[in-house]
Amino acid sequence: SQANVDIFSLGRTYSPSISGHIEQHFSLPPLTRRFSPEHGKRLLTSLFQGHQFDGIVHCAAHSSLSGCEKFPTDAYIANVDYSRALIHYALETDTYLCGISTDLVFDGNASPPKCGFTEITIPQPLSVYAKTKREMEEYFIEQKELRSIVLRTSLLYGSPRGQTGGPLQWILTALRENRAIPTFIDEWRTP
Repeated sequence: SQANVDIFSLGRTYSPSISGHIEQHFSLPPLTRRFSPEHGKRLLTSLFQGHQFDGIVHCAAHSSLSGCEKFPTDAYIANVDYSRALIHYALETDTYLCGISTDLVFDGNASPPKCGFTEITIPQPLSVYAKTKREMEEYFIEQKELRSIVLRTSLLYGSPRGQTGGPLQWILTALRENRAIPTFIDEWRTP
């Protein structure tokens, strides 16, 4: 932990920092229709006016599988359009960008390669959520001048954040309400 690190957050809702390091929160205006990367970049440039960041960790997403299937336009806005806007902002400001993707870009129809998945394993996304995250990955890859990395994770764990609280909140709520938890039946996951 570095005491001299300033952390800024950007989101639709404000969540106080557990560590107490957040210096400033930027509120993202809701956008209800698809938008161009250039429009999104202008929006971010306006929001971040006067700031220069060393790096951005882009971990926002519309990650509810059923929500993405039911509202695919919302999934594309959150997972593709906002990502493209951040990519264009990072390119213009020469900011390092880390994008968080998902292991769901793989279809699960075949056993994983002997040594696990690698950067050259061909994704086969099936769900709207996975397809939008894969489209985000491809856009990262296309930007040759972008200083970046994309990380494919299973589940992200931590304190509940955002509008739905994330996977742990869904599980806790279902358990409290004595409801079944729809989940994968052929997969081992671990934090």
